[in-house]
Amino acid sequence: LSHHVATIDEDRNHIVGGATGWEVNSDLDGWSASSTFMLGDNLIFYIGDNHTVTEVMLEDDYNNCVADSRTDMDVVVEQDHTARIPLLTSGWHYFICGTLSLCKEGVKVKVFVSDHQRNETTSITDNQMNGTDSQRNGMNSHITFIGRF
Repeated sequence: LSHHVATIDEDRNHIVGGATGWEVNSDLDGWSASSTFMLGDNLIFYIGDNHTVTEVMLEDDYNNCVADSRTDMDVVVEQDHTARIPLLTSGWHYFICGTLSLCKEGVKVKVFVSDHQRNETTSITDNQMNGTDSQRNGMNSHITFIGRF
């Protein structure tokens, strides 16, 4: 699968998995942890053979590679094998490959979307970044990002 991305605005569009993409050999957790996602950004998936993308609503479904057809949404893949997902709500978003064996091998990603838009001062707490309740462990450290991302 070749990647032709000449028109992608990297400030607002995130190629899922970076150079290795939406594949088993990608470090999707590392890619997500090293990226900053904000309202209005887009996730760009390059979909290979036997891959699909489903956005699941629950972290348990994400962890167990389970999609619920009543609440979860399959992502539309274009003829060029890409899918573009606008990040329109803040909080955690969970995406899995609908091919169970590939999801179990790690073709899934969760991203945290800040409730700020680009070019604003953005403040993200540890519990938002880690997906945990900082009140349980008494931590309340704070990370502040300022400027254009």
